[in-house]
Amino acid sequence: MMQLGEIYLPDLNPFNLVPPPLWWQQGLWAFDRDLRILPGRKKPVFWLARVKRFSKGLTGEAIIDDQNDTAMFVRHELVPVTWIASTEGFTEGFLIYIVGELIARDTWAIEGGPLTEDGIKRAMFEGGSKYGQMLDDRDAAERRAIDREVHDDVYHATGDAWRSLQTRTGERVLNAGLPPPTTTPTTTTMTMTPEPEPTT
Repeated sequence: MMQLGEIYLPDLNPFNLVPPPLWWQQGLWAFDRDLRILPGRKKPVFWLARVKRFSKGLTGEAIIDDQNDTAMFVRHELVPVTWIASTEGFTEGFLIYIVGELIARDTWAIEGGPLTEDGIKRAMFEGGSKYGQMLDDRDAAERRAIDREVHDDVYHATGDAWRSLQTRTGERVLNAGLPPPTTTPTTTTMTMTPEPEPTT
């Protein structure tokens, strides 16, 4: 019998992964009661999955290999969310990180609920969903940041190249702090002194 907040499903566990402690499972359960944790079948990682509620989810037609992760999700009637792994184990910091990632990806919070048939039609034919718009805005901001960085790099590189060309062609003389040459020529006067006369 499962305890309150226990969301770990042992499944096959071919890598003998140690399940997360109950307090860690309860932390995820307090955030979302539909979440489940399963050990991976093909990689030594844990999978976060959600109980099917509003979608068809994965069906038996998706199973190519009955020993892979897809078969595991079909067997338990779950929808995969993401895989998780921590080099430090199941710590409080890791729990906070996972919950933060789930909040950032929560389409229901942005859309105001599950995506319905009408919501799908609006998303496809009326300019997209709120979540899709948020992703588009984020992508556009990233592109603008890259464009700005490339512009700055090119601007500085071309400025350096132009100054180098001017120096090599003599249009620009680097004087390294010396005073500029004078434009008016200085004249020196020479006076001729007569040669002394020989004495006899």
